[in-house]
Amino acid sequence: MGVEVYSGNWSRQINQDSFIWHAEDHLFPRGMARTLRFTLSLSDRSPRVARYLPTKRIEDFIEAAAIVAGRWGERHPDRPMPVFAAIGGGAPDLAEAYQRLIRHHKLEGTVILAGSRPDVPGLLKAAQLGVLASEMEGFGQVVMEYLAAGLPVVATNLDCIGEMLRDGEEALLVPTRAPQALADAIETLLSDAELARRLTQAGRRKLEVYDWGRAVRAYEAIYDRILQGSPAAG
Repeated sequence: MGVEVYSGNWSRQINQDSFIWHAEDHLFPRGMARTLRFTLSLSDRSPRVARYLPTKRIEDFIEAAAIVAGRWGERHPDRPMPVFAAIGGGAPDLAEAYQRLIRHHKLEGTVILAGSRPDVPGLLKAAQLGVLASEMEGFGQVVMEYLAAGLPVVATNLDCIGEMLRDGEEALLVPTRAPQALADAIETLLSDAELARRLTQAGRRKLEVYDWGRAVRAYEAIYDRILQGSPAAG
């Protein structure tokens, strides 16, 4: 039996947890459009784009923003305060919890919860970097969207992310549930333009692996192999 998966992490989970013994896995990197359709305009700062789900750990993103904001004026007195934007929809109770956390840290105007937007990723055009704080992802599609938009990336070092990007070479990867590490990485990229440029260029090159043309050719090769082994093909 063949199983199509988008990352090695899913492949390992299928073989470990399912009742498909010795499954034949075919790893297909998910195709990624090279030109994204982004129209939203917000401040030229650092956004995060995600659904409001517990596994997205948006509270860690807010805590990291509080750390960065708390020391920004002293460390960067000649630069404006960054604005952190979380774009996405989800449970109203989660959104309210995030708003309470923002008020607790007095981050009104510094952290923006924009909710669900029909024109979503236009924000990326105005951003300086993209952040993924999740503690669980199947593929991490938003990271590819950040790279395609020309943004350097800070992300948690999940298996699926580590398969795509190397820490310090194509992104800055940090542990999950670690707002301090997340804040340090965010501030590093906001402060070091050369590092941000280098990571962005390396990340864009990595997108070649996730090109739709390459994905289609991989599918065609598998179908050819299946047909050649079938009785009808003989």
